[in-house]
Amino acid sequence: MKYATLIDGGYFKAEWQKHKKASKVPGASDVAKLIAEIHRNLDSVHSGIRLLRTYFYDCDPYSGTQSPPNGSPVDFSKSNQYRYQKKLLQDLSKMESIAVRRGEIKFRGWDVNGKTSTPRFVQKGVDMKIGLDVAWLATKKIVDSIVLVTGDSDFIAPMKLARTEGVEVWIVGIGSTSLHSLVEHSDRHVIYSF
Repeated sequence: MKYATLIDGGYFKAEWQKHKKASKVPGASDVAKLIAEIHRNLDSVHSGIRLLRTYFYDCDPYSGTQSPPNGSPVDFSKSNQYRYQKKLLQDLSKMESIAVRRGEIKFRGWDVNGKTSTPRFVQKGVDMKIGLDVAWLATKKIVDSIVLVTGDSDFIAPMKLARTEGVEVWIVGIGSTSLHSLVEHSDRHVIYSF
């Protein structure tokens, strides 16, 4: 038996940080710990199951320069967030059996609150890639099980398709995430806390 793990990077980072209640951000080693824990869990149910690949979905950091309404221009390529995101994706892409699948990050203006301006970014293409990969893995019979690390109910339709194709679907949450709507359309669910 083979399985693939699909990790929604934005979800993983946000929930990991929220659960840790710390300013520290997760690195590639934290992703590796999650992957190892998922494998132990699957192997306890399906002895000898093999990982085909882990797919990590995220965006390269935004590198443009933008001027807030009440301040001087900000070069985002010089920010700590830029350096962190660049390093995370580079480190993950060097690890065995991991494919980094990238969407795009778009700048959508500034949220202004008094004298503070906060940049607003949106991800494009990440959810679509996850949904298409679930469908591809299932309809081509590439794996027997798919593990989705997400809290996004947008993936219910691909999950239903995978199960219709005879693929077992696991849903994995981080910390105290509510997975109610996703659990209903999965075969197994697990919440991890680190």
